[in-house]
Amino acid sequence: MSYEQQSTQLGVPGTSLHTCVHCQRITIEDPKAGTPFYLKLPHTRAEARTAAQQGCPLFAPLFEDPPLPEEPACSRLELTRTLLSDSLCHWEARDCDTFRDRASFLKQSLSQKPFRLVFDDLLSCKIVSDQRATLARWHVTSQTPLGEGQEKSSTPKWYNEARVVNTEVDSERTYRLAGEWLRECCESHVSSKICPAISGSTEGFRPTRVIDVGHNNGHFSPRLVRAEDMVSSSYTCLSYCWGGDQPVKTIMANVSAHYKSIPFETLPQTLKDALVVAAKLDMQYIWIDALCIIQNSHEDMIKELASMPSIYRCAYLTIAASSASTCYSGFLSPRTWKPNASSLQLSHRTRRRTGQKNDNHGDVLNLIDYDSLDWESDPAYTRGWIVQEHLLSPRVLDFTSVLVFFRCAGSFSSDGLFQNTPTEKFDAITAGLAIIDRDTPGPASAGFDWSWAVEEYTKRALSVPSDKLNAIAAVAQWCYDKRPSRYYAGLWEHDLVENLVWQVESEPPLPRPSTYRAPSWSWAAVDGPVNISASPDGRYDESLASAEIVQCDVELKHEVLPFGEVVSARLVIRGPVRGAKWYFLREELQIDGHDKVATEATAQRDAMEVDWASSSDAFRHVELLEVFAQTDMLASRGLILDRGGQSEQYSRVGYFAFTSRKHSYFENAEIKTVTIV
Repeated sequence: MSYEQQSTQLGVPGTSLHTCVHCQRITIEDPKAGTPFYLKLPHTRAEARTAAQQGCPLFAPLFEDPPLPEEPACSRLELTRTLLSDSLCHWEARDCDTFRDRASFLKQSLSQKPFRLVFDDLLSCKIVSDQRATLARWHVTSQTPLGEGQEKSSTPKWYNEARVVNTEVDSERTYRLAGEWLRECCESHVSSKICPAISGSTEGFRPTRVIDVGHNNGHFSPRLVRAEDMVSSSYTCLSYCWGGDQPVKTIMANVSAHYKSIPFETLPQTLKDALVVAAKLDMQYIWIDALCIIQNSHEDMIKELASMPSIYRCAYLTIAASSASTCYSGFLSPRTWKPNASSLQLSHRTRRRTGQKNDNHGDVLNLIDYDSLDWESDPAYTRGWIVQEHLLSPRVLDFTSVLVFFRCAGSFSSDGLFQNTPTEKFDAITAGLAIIDRDTPGPASAGFDWSWAVEEYTKRALSVPSDKLNAIAAVAQWCYDKRPSRYYAGLWEHDLVENLVWQVESEPPLPRPSTYRAPSWSWAAVDGPVNISASPDGRYDESLASAEIVQCDVELKHEVLPFGEVVSARLVIRGPVRGAKWYFLREELQIDGHDKVATEATAQRDAMEVDWASSSDAFRHVELLEVFAQTDMLASRGLILDRGGQSEQYSRVGYFAFTSRKHSYFENAEIKTVTIV
């Protein structure tokens, strides 16, 4: 087999075969079932360094100096997290469960002994270079002559093999894998109640309209179908970026025509690709917002927004076109991503169930540039709407720029590199599927889920700023179903005091929106990421509250959207209040009656106020409302309020925290009742 043919089979363009005198000593052998897979190399540290100095591409990267982190604190945090967590990076070590065990294992990994190649989900290799440890990631595949119709890997099924990136998205392999993932979810997770049941009957929830894919022998004749005309309640959804106005959409003038036919050739590529995937998975119906909602009907828009929680929660599957920046982009074109990899041909043995060994050639791929797998920068992952679309969907088939992922509450799979374990890079959306329990109250409270969802949601952007509350309303509806409580423009009555002390996490803060969309005491009033947990660990003790809610009123824009847009709101709250000079650009406070600024205080702006002075010495006279007083830690936290003229009503403009109460600023403070709008 030629080099080009071998490289094509591996799916890694630009690799080179390698068998130098150093590598000839290495034999890669598959593990026995149930045993850790590691390879103790026959090389000493000195021999490995010699091989690296002589240009061996297997050893050279292991002695390269690792890049230093931008902030040393980050590396300390990662080390602590590794030692304290149940990290899978320790799975190959027996009885490595405690901090002491992990620290001992880490010390052994950095010893002067002959080193090991350790193969786990990321297939890591640990080695010492002087006083530094370098982490390289390795990928192992086997390669044997195959007969017609055989798989391109002879690796036993019980070996959880990582794989190279699949560049051909629109392929039978992709659809076969997707079908297998769906069947596993339906057959295993549904029966064990990990995932919700799939309705394929004539009963159950149905959207007002869906699209009949109309697939027949490779040809598509899509059309709109009313709920009552669906022969089954099973359907899929599409999550995608509009990227501007849609070339084909349902409006009052063409809705009747769309019930008869929607010409396939007129659809933008992303929608065409979605219909192709639905057909490949034998799905007759698909819900796409641009076509299933009458876009110029205000009444229909409001009605469908109210149904959004059910639309996604009751879908058989959500197809996510994460790699498509617009409706024109499509998501099934071949991937152009190329790993920074070198292929080294080494001796390889594959264990058979009979216990016999079969000598074959295999390849080790050095995936140093793992961070280039940056699918979280895909266009869809920057959309605010993606949080509720993915969180509420029981199953998501995600077409990213690097991999195709399938995830449900019971599993995580992909068409390359990672099979069953989501990585830390894949943080929010994957974790949310497991965090949110759709059927029973479960161990996690709805309040905790809401805080987490808001924090992930505010990291993302909206093309229409007024959608700030609408785009997460479906998640709010879900939380209400789990734990009924009054909802106040993004905050809940049962933990209103706790969540009033939300903090912005963008530095510097973003400009305050020019158009009203929420009261100043709600996180929805500002742009950028926020943290709404009252304490770093998410635990809240009501006894710490020094303020109490007197009254809260919200006026909704649409009564049928109780979790949507608001037109006005006010909060009446009672608690200790102190006046202060706030040097807002320096984030410093000088409490009334004190000559110096409080060095132990943090005074953070919620937003950049466009009509405020820009001098570093500029200050405003503000009121500090203490919301929490942690007497054991001698700390205090609360809201910075600005009256803005002669009005008796205040606006929240910032957040303050005292890390020490040595001056007891609020000990004799006046207890006031204030109104915040």
